[in-house]
Amino acid sequence: VGDSLTLSSAGSVGAFIITAQDAFSNRRPGGDSISALMVLWDTGKDKLYAADLAPETGTVTDNSDGSHNTVYSVTRAGVYRLEIRFGSELGAGSPFFLDVKTSAADESKTYIY
Repeated sequence: VGDSLTLSSAGSVGAFIITAQDAFSNRRPGGDSISALMVLWDTGKDKLYAADLAPETGTVTDNSDGSHNTVYSVTRAGVYRLEIRFGSELGAGSPFFLDVKTSAADESKTYIY
């Protein structure tokens, strides 16, 4: 698991590659139904942060060689539970926890009172 799966900045685009293999470690030829879903997670209570927050999804592109490029962007800082699903089954060692930090201050949205 690389940094792009564990640490990100709000508003930044993150990317990772999923490699699908069969039981004998052969790469799959493609055509698998793979999805990436991220939900804001309350690590202290080990549950969803708020049930009314919509999950974030990654865009998964099948490269037809067993690899799948996955791109995501999360705009709210916090800890996200990242699930990789093969059809309806959890896979690829997921879930992972993605720590999304705040991005740099935007001068146009910064005020002094």
